Amino acid sequence: MSLKNYWPSKEHVAQCIRTEAEELAEITLLAVHEPMQLLKKEKTQDVYVTENELLEHFLKVDRPIPIIGRSGVGKSHLIRWLATQLKFREESKDWHVVRIPKNASLRQVLDLLLNGLTGEVFEQARSKINSIGQSLDTMEVADHLLVFMSHQLKKKYKDALRSVEDFKLTGTVPSDEEKKRLKKIMTHASDEVGLPALINDVIFKVNLLKPSHCIYQFASRLTQGASNDELSKNDYQIHADDLDFSMNLQDLALSARRYVQTAQLNTSQTAREDAVSVLNEVLGDATREAFHHLFQFNGGSFQELFKDIRRHLKGRTLVILVEDMAAISAIEDVLIDSLLEQQITDGEATLCPLRSAIAVTDGYAGYVRRQDTIKTRSRSEWWIEERVGNEEETTERIIDFCSRYLNAARHGYDSLNNLSLPKVGESWPPVWQDVVDEDHQYLPAFQTSIATGVPLYPFNKAAITALSDKFCRDPLTGDLQFNPREILNNILLAVLRDCRDSFEESLFPPVSLAGIRPSGGLRTGLHTLGLVDSSRTETLAAIWGFGSKNLEELKKKLSADIALSFNMPDFSRYLNTGLIEGDPQNSIEVVKAPEAIEIMKILPATDPNIVAMDKLIETVDHWFEKRSELGQNEARLLRTKLDEMYQIYARNDWKNIRDLPSLKVSNRPNIYLPNAMGNPATQDICFCNDQQFSDADNSRELHAVALAIFRYDFYNPRDEGPGWTYPEGFDDFTRYQNFATKWVPLVLQSKVVEFRSQLTLKVAKHIQSAWVLGVIKETDTHIDCLNKLLIKSDAIKSILPSALSNTVRLVREEHLAQWDELRKGWLSLISASDQGLLGDLAIIAIREGLKSSPDRSLLRNKELVSNEIQETLSLFNLLTECKSAEEFKNHIDMLLNLVRNLQKTGNYPINIDLPTAKTFLGKIEKLLSMPLLWTNVKNLMSLFKTDNVIRDWWLINQIDENVISELSTVLVGWKTIYSIALPRLRNANRASGGDQLVESKALIDELLTNISTVISEIGVKND
Repeated sequence: MSLKNYWPSKEHVAQCIRTEAEELAEITLLAVHEPMQLLKKEKTQDVYVTENELLEHFLKVDRPIPIIGRSGVGKSHLIRWLATQLKFREESKDWHVVRIPKNASLRQVLDLLLNGLTGEVFEQARSKINSIGQSLDTMEVADHLLVFMSHQLKKKYKDALRSVEDFKLTGTVPSDEEKKRLKKIMTHASDEVGLPALINDVIFKVNLLKPSHCIYQFASRLTQGASNDELSKNDYQIHADDLDFSMNLQDLALSARRYVQTAQLNTSQTAREDAVSVLNEVLGDATREAFHHLFQFNGGSFQELFKDIRRHLKGRTLVILVEDMAAISAIEDVLIDSLLEQQITDGEATLCPLRSAIAVTDGYAGYVRRQDTIKTRSRSEWWIEERVGNEEETTERIIDFCSRYLNAARHGYDSLNNLSLPKVGESWPPVWQDVVDEDHQYLPAFQTSIATGVPLYPFNKAAITALSDKFCRDPLTGDLQFNPREILNNILLAVLRDCRDSFEESLFPPVSLAGIRPSGGLRTGLHTLGLVDSSRTETLAAIWGFGSKNLEELKKKLSADIALSFNMPDFSRYLNTGLIEGDPQNSIEVVKAPEAIEIMKILPATDPNIVAMDKLIETVDHWFEKRSELGQNEARLLRTKLDEMYQIYARNDWKNIRDLPSLKVSNRPNIYLPNAMGNPATQDICFCNDQQFSDADNSRELHAVALAIFRYDFYNPRDEGPGWTYPEGFDDFTRYQNFATKWVPLVLQSKVVEFRSQLTLKVAKHIQSAWVLGVIKETDTHIDCLNKLLIKSDAIKSILPSALSNTVRLVREEHLAQWDELRKGWLSLISASDQGLLGDLAIIAIREGLKSSPDRSLLRNKELVSNEIQETLSLFNLLTECKSAEEFKNHIDMLLNLVRNLQKTGNYPINIDLPTAKTFLGKIEKLLSMPLLWTNVKNLMSLFKTDNVIRDWWLINQIDENVISELSTVLVGWKTIYSIALPRLRNANRASGGDQLVESKALIDELLTNISTVISEIGVKND
């Protein structure tokens, strides 16, 4: 089709669509210029005027004209427009025009003023500028600025002192504002203890001279100029955060340190803000002082040089156009003074006529300082007001802006340059037209700009609206804004330049252009059509059919000719006839719900439920389009319904688990939703991941399911309603069910993996308790361990002997109390079937659990038990020679016979602390009748012989405190008997020659050899 000629070539796009005004050729600037409306502020009235009225005023008046507006409103563009108009107007074509760009360096400013001028004085000035300009080092200039700022601070301080004295002498009361200003200067500008000492401190000024700091950036702008990006990012003002006191204050010189502490700069944000306001007040003065210090022209000042320029140009007109007053900050005073100087002196015209305009950002300190003088001489200010209209007016302005660049790019630079020059007020250039008429019937489908009449191809109004809706909204307020840079980059260049190749390959628009998608309902509808290229169709519908919620709306908004011109014939046929594949019989099949389901009547369009439903659909659309997060309430509802889906469709037996793992944490479904509020910290379960959410194919199904869930809840509040029998209910149910059959098993699998990853941890914790209770011993097989872990606490409690000590009793109570819960904890993670319990899962978990180190509490409590039974252990040292049950029994029998012999011979002691011989003999006989007596003795004597904590706890739990207590009583009793009886026997032995003791000594020597010392050290055991 010949419409391809309406798509500008890459060469023409590069020539005519530039993001910065200064990059455009002058003729192209005129072609794309958008007429401005200005507010002329005069002394008596404010009137709205056109840019042409500004031009006519400029041509007549020899006073500087201030053009004021906020940053980004188009001041530089207007200055360039003035310069271009002067070049093409007959009466001004011989004028000497100097335009100073906003990003010029100081050297560039001076070079521009001297450009094209010949003569010795200018050559000397040029030589001076070059020699100094080439030697200017940014770091050195920054260092000079600090020195000159220090000079200005001292001057400010002296002036403030004089002002205070004057107020006292005259009795005048200064205004509150003046009081505050003087107080700041007196506090912070003192030479001895103030900012001069700080900013010139060797250590502190290292921070100020960093490339990221304002001082360095300011110096860089003077020496090297600035890029447009730097100008937009840097405001060339010092901020409170720039006073960084993170260094060691002791490293500062005494005067600087005293100032920081006295002024509380290191602790008070207010103090830092006051200090930087004083610094900013002297920054401009320091810049001008630096200029005077560096540049002296032929022994004279800049003002004298400027007069030389005007004398040289006598007979011509000098024009000075400044794009940004901040660009001339170093010479702003002398330049303004020069611009204000009269042409005629003493009735004689000694200087050339002068025309000038200076663009100023609203609030710029250098202009505010000279505002009264400039305004008095110029008699007016010209303000560029930001055009603030409603959203519809802003959209039309964006469309108009795009059409101008489209038209210029279709012409191209050469063609524009060959056109007749425009006259004042004339619409120019003419609308470009293709000389070939073929296929022009498709062009109207793309519409034209109302203001310019330029065809919008390859855009239409909806497409420009869609793209501006995406890229031109204020991120904070959401308001649509006219932002030329965003329009040029993200609408015009993103399509005309970046999509040219796909256009030539008949693949325009590309899939997911600008990341804009159609609404969920529309996406679903499009994919029921069976189109050849459904993905590109989505892009076309989303952008060129912007705002369509469904297929019916799309057919009203999107022309079939647009689809056909973009090589989508099947989609074009649908838009034109509602048919696809060109077959009149092949109409779109509508899937009907089963007859058993009675569908609700469709509500009238005026019903408030329709409005609410539209709002709901819009919410879901905006969520998937990433235009807004899913709100707290909507996200909570979706998580709740997904949790219900999980509970309905999940089946435990699928995964051999006893209990269905919960998706809730703190009774709230722990489900991650991309781009939604209230997401959990952990993202183990998700509706979908971020990549799926962003993917065109995946998100289509996800959008449909989310909408189905919301729609079902809308028609069934509090679970009361028609179920799935509402309009679209059958389709929603199908989508819901299809999604559930895929999503729920994946979620369940994920939870099972998560839960089973805890199996080893839970089994290991249970094993710790089993060690404490002596349930598991080191020689047990894994199957033995499994069987023992399955025992319930009551059964364990019934077989445990009496606790050896108080610590053992308390530890047992603690672990028996948690035993059944620990058992349940890991059992819930595997099936209750024999196969599940005895299978690899449990055995592997036990094997890993047995490898874990004993808990510290086992060692700590073991030490407590050891301390508690020290006396008993010492007492049992008497029995260390016993190596078997038979030896132990022989020892006890010998003790029994010895007591009987003492009783028979009358040598058994009579003592109130001792039982009678008969009673003591009964205790020994009872002891001998106790089961497992030797086992208890052997286990007790084996305790704490190694560092094996697990073995010691097993032994502890095999020892019956009742048995040990009975044996201890016998041993302690014998100690008392022995201590009394032994001296008596020795005396009797000496009296009778020893015969009476022979039999007794023979009985006791074998048992008591070498133990008298030990027994004498044993205290009586407390019951």
